[in-house]
Formats: sequence, C-alpha cells, structure tokens
Amino acid sequence: MGIIAGITPGTKRTAPIPRMSVSSDNINSIAKVNIQYYKPQNDFMTKLTFSELRELKAMDRTACLDLLSLVVWPLKNPTSGWSGIMQMIHKEEYPGKSTVIFLPMIDMNASNISCIYSTLLFVSNQAHRYNRTPVLTFDQPLYWKTLTIIQNEHPNSQLKSVVLH
Repeated sequence: MGIIAGITPGTKRTAPIPRMSVSSDNINSIAKVNIQYYKPQNDFMTKLTFSELRELKAMDRTACLDLLSLVVWPLKNPTSGWSGIMQMIHKEEYPGKSTVIFLPMIDMNASNISCIYSTLLFVSNQAHRYNRTPVLTFDQPLYWKTLTIIQNEHPNSQLKSVVLH
C-alpha cells in the first residue's frame, strides 16, 4: 500500500538536501509503519440486508439530441476548461501550490484488511500529531472495506475522525 500526503499550502525548501550513503537497514528502521492486525468487534456483515430492486423502464429523451449537439457544438462560444470552472466557483483566497510527500510503503496486499487498518492508524496518528483532520481517498473496493472498519470502531476511536473519499 502506497501512501502520499498532499499539503496545502506547499512547503518550500531553500537548502539542498544532502546526499549520503545509508544502508537499507537504516531506511527500514526509520520509514516503517507498524502493522496492526484487524479483528472486528462484531460480525458487521450480518447487519447488511438487501431489498429487491424494481425494474425501471424509462424512455431516453436525449436519444434524438445527438444530431442537434453535433450541429450546435461548433457554433457555441468557447467554454473554460476545468481550471476555469474551478476559478469561477471558488471565491476564496488561493492557498498556493500544494506539496506532495511520499510516506512509507506497507509491503502487504492493499486489499488485506489488516493492511488497510494499519494504514488508517498510521495516517490518523500523523494527522493527530499535526492537529489536522485525516482525509483518505481509496478506490471503490478499498473504500468499502475501509468504511466497514471505521463504522465497526468504538464511538470514541481516533479512526472515527477520518474523512473518507
């Protein structure tokens, strides 16, 4: 599992980073995430119930608009791209360029529930050190597993403060 941190506003380094020779043992002792094995407090999967979905039949009212959009597209005014739209909707002060920092890797299968749990604990501890709210982004399968871990924690757990995307 790879972990990166985005920090806004970014940090600037004025001094060059000195190059030195270090052994892999030194790196392993410094850049390390403690693996915490996850044991759920209760059987949270039994709480899930699924209801039957009814079949939706709807007429596609946009099916005939393809020709119209092809004709109108070259005639309309140019629109702003993604950054232009973001500038139009955000009225606050620009916080500046972000910095991306690479954090330690966890040498486990990313879908392993203990790997996800260890990642959650590591990130929430780092955020707590800097008095920040931890925000994590996962793809859909890892999001689902992470959500079940967080919901299964005690109400006063540090993991309850994690914002999950």
